[in-house]
Amino acid sequence: MTIDTIGDMEAFEFGTQVIRTWGIGQASVNNGMLIYTTTAQGEGNNDVWISVGQGLGEQFLDGKLGRMIDYYMLGSLMEGDFTTAFEEILAVTRQEMLGEIEDADPGEASLVGTLIIVLIVLLFFGIVFLIARKVNKNKQFLRDRGWTVSSGSGSNSSNSNDGFGGGNSDGGGAGRNF
Repeated sequence: MTIDTIGDMEAFEFGTQVIRTWGIGQASVNNGMLIYTTTAQGEGNNDVWISVGQGLGEQFLDGKLGRMIDYYMLGSLMEGDFTTAFEEILAVTRQEMLGEIEDADPGEASLVGTLIIVLIVLLFFGIVFLIARKVNKNKQFLRDRGWTVSSGSGSNSSNSNDGFGGGNSDGGGAGRNF
């Protein structure tokens, strides 16, 4: 779908609303998918978005949808070639749904993904440890020179929506601006 503008709506809200209003997919398995772009919101403000129902949520995770947009749509959309963008995303989506994508062994991909996550977590904790150690050394350095060092405490919370997720009844979605 292409549409000039979605006004003040968030991309995921618009996608969810269209899926529900048009009744895209089979209600019994919630397998609707909507791919849309805006065309007249201005350069850098146009949206490309893929919304999926819960029935497709496990096969098309938000990150995967985002990568699909990046690889198969974004370049063509930025050049104004909407036809190619939609042809490519529809072709890869069809292949994915029919299991025609020749990926690495899923068990191997899962193991590699797990190892990467473990390494990232270890790296994170290593960096936190090094920062904490440096902070403590700096505090001690200041104390040795007669400075008073206090620790502040506070709370900072936010509730943001980064544009992923399609609401309570949808499997999710992903999008980009172009």
